[in-house]
Amino acid sequence: MVLCGLALVAGQRTKITPPLIAFLLASAGGIGFSLLGPRLGIPEALPLLPCVLAGLAGVIAAARIPLRSVALLGLFAAGGFVLGWDSGQDPAEPWVMFKLLLGAWIGLAVALLNFANYAAMCPKRPWTKIGFRVLGSWVLASSILFLAFTMRVTRPNAAPTESAPNQKG
Repeated sequence: MVLCGLALVAGQRTKITPPLIAFLLASAGGIGFSLLGPRLGIPEALPLLPCVLAGLAGVIAAARIPLRSVALLGLFAAGGFVLGWDSGQDPAEPWVMFKLLLGAWIGLAVALLNFANYAAMCPKRPWTKIGFRVLGSWVLASSILFLAFTMRVTRPNAAPTESAPNQKG
């Protein structure tokens, strides 16, 4: 969801190279942080972070909010860092871990660049602007739905309610 939201935001802009570079560098930093986090006692990324970033990107894409370059850099850097941090793997041999995380970084880079390229290739017609708004609102709705499911799962378990009476015999 974060990648789709960021790609929609990128597709609506003309000068997108600095935010994409910020995304790539921050995602590499997030992947490195996912390696060091368990050794430093820092838990893995909370599911709340990608949901919030996806929702924010969805709102920006749906409402066509013009962002200054610093805010755009911050959004893409935060998205890259969180996605990189969330790409952590189970401990393995160093060479295997390196190959897994390099593949995760390349996957993030290719996915965002591919989505942003397709979004930028759309002709600037009124119906494409409506399509961007619809897709942005879907990203927002999906992130809210996922956030609701995440909050429901992490909530302390309550006593189960019985939907049918106990049958004996």
